[in-house]
Amino acid sequence: MKFWHDLRRRRVFRFAGLYIVGSWLVFQVADVFFPAWGVPDSALRYLVYAAVACFPVALVFSWFYDITSAGIVRTHPAGKAESVDLTLQRGDYLVLAGLIVVASVILYGSLGRVVDSAGTRNSSETVVETVQDKPENSLAVLPFENLDTNEDTGFFSAGVSEEILHRLASIRALKVIGRKSSFAFGDTDMSLERISNILGVRYLLNGSIRRAGDQIRVTATLVDDTGYQVWSETFDGELKGIFKFQSEIAEKVASEITRELVVLKSPVAAQTTESTEAYRYYLIGREFFNRRPPNWAVNAADAYRKSIAADPGYAPPYAGLSIALQMGDLPDSAEGLLADPKALVEHALKLDPMLAEAWMAKALPNWGNPDFDCQVAIKDLEYALELNPNLATAYNWLAICLGTINDIDGMIRARERGLAVDPLHPVLLMNSADLYLARNDFKGWKQQLMRLLDLPEPPNFVYGILSSMHRKYGLFPEALMWTKKLISLNRATGVMSQIPELISLYEVLGMPESADYWLNIFESNTDDLEELTVAKMELLILRGQFDKTDRHLDWMLDHWSIDLSNPPRGMLGELGFLLSMGADFEPAIPLLERILELDQPVSERNNSSDDIFLLHLLAYDYEQTNQQEKVNAILERAEHMTRNMYALGNFLSYPDNQLTPALNFAVRGELEKSAQALRTAFEAGWIDYYAERHIPHWRGAWESEEFAPVVADIVAALEQQRAEVEAVEAENNFRAEFEIMLKED
Repeated sequence: MKFWHDLRRRRVFRFAGLYIVGSWLVFQVADVFFPAWGVPDSALRYLVYAAVACFPVALVFSWFYDITSAGIVRTHPAGKAESVDLTLQRGDYLVLAGLIVVASVILYGSLGRVVDSAGTRNSSETVVETVQDKPENSLAVLPFENLDTNEDTGFFSAGVSEEILHRLASIRALKVIGRKSSFAFGDTDMSLERISNILGVRYLLNGSIRRAGDQIRVTATLVDDTGYQVWSETFDGELKGIFKFQSEIAEKVASEITRELVVLKSPVAAQTTESTEAYRYYLIGREFFNRRPPNWAVNAADAYRKSIAADPGYAPPYAGLSIALQMGDLPDSAEGLLADPKALVEHALKLDPMLAEAWMAKALPNWGNPDFDCQVAIKDLEYALELNPNLATAYNWLAICLGTINDIDGMIRARERGLAVDPLHPVLLMNSADLYLARNDFKGWKQQLMRLLDLPEPPNFVYGILSSMHRKYGLFPEALMWTKKLISLNRATGVMSQIPELISLYEVLGMPESADYWLNIFESNTDDLEELTVAKMELLILRGQFDKTDRHLDWMLDHWSIDLSNPPRGMLGELGFLLSMGADFEPAIPLLERILELDQPVSERNNSSDDIFLLHLLAYDYEQTNQQEKVNAILERAEHMTRNMYALGNFLSYPDNQLTPALNFAVRGELEKSAQALRTAFEAGWIDYYAERHIPHWRGAWESEEFAPVVADIVAALEQQRAEVEAVEAENNFRAEFEIMLKED
């Protein structure tokens, strides 16, 4: 009782109450201003952490001290006379200084986290998160909240939401944002106003779905871009009436937005089903396709087949199954119609000739099929988009087909059309960003790609691509930063997958101690012997220790049961390179000859800088096996490819492509011209010196007098970047952070 009495006497309860109220006010202010300042909503939790962590400090302060009109004084002792001296003594100042230090450390760490949260999205350039021009009658459908407890209801509710989106998209008076962009905001604490700004729409439709057996309740709410509720309604009935619900909701929303009555045509019979099970399994299969988790094709195919079994007259699952079979490497678990993608499409179109997804499945780009015709596929995809203008995947496939026939303008238009309906579709946005690289506009490329960081949960591949492209452009510290961010993001699913890239980046930065440290970490914690072996071999090659790669290569050949006389085509180039680096020239030559297709004219091949690199490697192998008569023909072919790629503008994309002319001249012994070409590559951003200096087919050019000036400049640039990395790591100990991740993993 005395303790509680002292708490009241020392006014600890009052101070705690004031602290809580003050913290609440700070949270309210942050909630209002963080979005306006571009700070992610998730950063608010760091302020909460700081408030909680500082609370004990505040309680300690209130126990020993009071704040009065005369300033801070010591708390009056119990039972003492009023004349007691309460002024601060030397020891009090030490205590207060200690409390201030503790509070400062907590606040500094938390505010640093807030800044880092904002910096993730605009680390180099400001991410453009708002779309200023919001078209009239523009709308995004957010995934309806799942209020059911069944394990597959998440799939079901997302599927119903998507069906409503499709119904709305069929209304020409509306501009409806596609699924990939709008559904990304389903599970987020972002304000509706901010979501509407990011998506560039005036209205948002959200709601909830509760299902109990065959009974269903759908609640839909339409709000404008200020968060004002325009309309809301609840629909009750049986699941077999869900198609009617979807149409009613779409009609109501369209009428509210356009201020005129909109009556939708009922879906054709082939697109509907009376079977609850058929519809449920179809939605599950489609959700697997949309999300693309591991083994998505197997799970989607299984769901589609169950849907077909429940109602063989229901057309959509046939189209979905065809796509899953074409895109996924599935085991032969079915036969007949259910195992034939082409027959499935034909059957779907027989059931419903107006099914857009079936026309899209018919046109899926499949270059492994000798009967595939891009021109026919383009017509089928255009028709699919006429039937359903919101099929973002169809725009992507259309762009691929148009690019295949070198209709670059058409490819660009297809991507722009797709982004108009689905502005944050990851694949469309990534492919569209690549057009900036074709114009040597790295900054524009990065700004486009970083729009994906506006998503509540950006796709992991964005961080990997940002790392890879910064490396290609000679920006190694930024590449390292993005790789570390990706590792941190993967802490829930395993943190080891990006460690090999970390090893490689440290080595090309000239930081071998760090490369060895992370290799040891990888070896001590991974169960993936294949990845570990590859990482070790890459590090040995970067260091020019080719004589030590043999045992690792032998292990890989044995582990994968590879016959060097007839290896898988996808491994020809890699095996040819590894054998050549290990001075096993005789077995390397036939592998390189096969992958390079020397019997085909250069003009008929889709040439790349990788092909030219392998040609130089082959020429070197010919030299080492005394086949000099073949060397000149190979070098002439490499130069022919180089001229073709310059003519097509293919060398304008990446600085490392600019290195190819330098290699062409070096193998000819024209070192002055080679050094000039190397200077051009360096000025374009190439500094990957430590990755190239030991490659033998440069024939000693890196140590030549002609190369010395530009090599000195490259090394100086690397030293500057290395110092930048060391300065960052002195402030942020990623090794210690990673140790924590390992304990959590």
